[in-house]
Amino acid sequence: MIYLRYETYNHEQRFLGEDLFHLKNNIEIIRRNYEGPFVLVTGDSWSAGEWDIDKGLNWVSQHSIAKYLEQNHVIAACWASNPGWGDELSLELVRRLHHVFDYVVFVKSCSSRAIKDVSDTELKNLKETNVFQHWTNYSNYVYKKLSVIQDKLLLIGGLNKINEDGLKLNTVLTIPSIMEEYDSGFEASEWFGDEDVWDKYKKYSKYQESLLKALDNFYEQKTYLASKPELYRAGSDRYHPNRVIHLDLARKIAEAIVENEKR
Repeated sequence: MIYLRYETYNHEQRFLGEDLFHLKNNIEIIRRNYEGPFVLVTGDSWSAGEWDIDKGLNWVSQHSIAKYLEQNHVIAACWASNPGWGDELSLELVRRLHHVFDYVVFVKSCSSRAIKDVSDTELKNLKETNVFQHWTNYSNYVYKKLSVIQDKLLLIGGLNKINEDGLKLNTVLTIPSIMEEYDSGFEASEWFGDEDVWDKYKKYSKYQESLLKALDNFYEQKTYLASKPELYRAGSDRYHPNRVIHLDLARKIAEAIVENEKR
């Protein structure tokens, strides 16, 4: 498994293509003894692995979808998760690097995180007062960007349930919601929310009504995750998929890739 910390490359290094150069070298080494498909796995911390983060990110990566694809299904993979980030960094990574991979697994983060990059002036002047619509608009932007690789895309809803335009993509595999996939009795929200964006929104009274609903939604889903330790507990963490889910997601992804290779 290739381990790629994309965020450690600064803008100048990305401009010079240093990340791509190192990645191609690593792929070339693996290709000497491997002829099967190569998979890029990216997204936020829900894509990273069993989140016992006290053991370090490298340990987490060794208990991830990417690692289990290699270990259990003999499918070469690149771990390229972006913990703590929204979709934008993963989208940039996909745009720049997808051409050296046969498949891309993209675990969708919550679109509320995009608000961190919106200036107070922009937020003040927005005519749309429903925060959920802000997040849906951003999700559709993400799906539009991913549509150019939909023939090799495996799209998974993590903090953000796949909705609207995401469900129209002709992907190799779409799992709309991890939470629903492993608990058919639970109805996941299309949005999770992010504690860091509440302070930005609450400055403006026009967002109050939808923001209060968003807060209720956020705590409801956190409570649900904490109530399912058999699926979401690793070490002291209670809010990320654990080994059970990562192992099974790797199986589902591997089966979809094997089936797609037959076509």
